[in-house]
Amino acid sequence: RESILGQSSVAKYHDHEIVAALAADPVIGYMTAEQLQKSISNTRKQMEAASKELDFMAAAKYRDELKVLEETLKSKQ
Repeated sequence: RESILGQSSVAKYHDHEIVAALAADPVIGYMTAEQLQKSISNTRKQMEAASKELDFMAAAKYRDELKVLEETLKSKQ
């Protein structure tokens, strides 16, 4: 898990798409810190499951989503 989180994005050109998609999702902006933490936990579980299934593209997508969710949480604190 730590190695996936620490790696750079698999496809750098997809980073802006993920960030834009999550930022465009109005629900994230209205989520409470508690809801964001729950979403972070769920996303981390999905990332780990994808990694165990050797679906590294999906794991990287979840990792990138996780980064955005964590940054959003930081901005709310």
